[in-house]
Amino acid sequence: MKGSDFLEKAKAQYDDIGLKTIDLEGMGIIYYKPMTLADRKVIQQIAKVPSELPAATVVVKALDENGDRMFSNTNKVDLIRGVQAELLDEVASQLIEIKSVEERVRD
Repeated sequence: MKGSDFLEKAKAQYDDIGLKTIDLEGMGIIYYKPMTLADRKVIQQIAKVPSELPAATVVVKALDENGDRMFSNTNKVDLIRGVQAELLDEVASQLIEIKSVEERVRD
């Protein structure tokens, strides 16, 4: 297989995934696409210290039903100061699709 063939197939697979959802009971639905290396780079640039990574992840990855970002980079401070860390951690882990050891073993 040529590298260009692989690249085209991988890009098509990513495009075919569409938007995934996280249902936050009583708060609404967050849409997202799977993580790319470009997303990781932007998240790392927005997060000035490791403790800001969950908020930066939500800023970059949380989308509305139209696929548009729900938050701007300036919302990071509001998320850090006004949202429970546990909630941001949970949402961020779902946005980057962290799986537990048990889930990885099952897959």
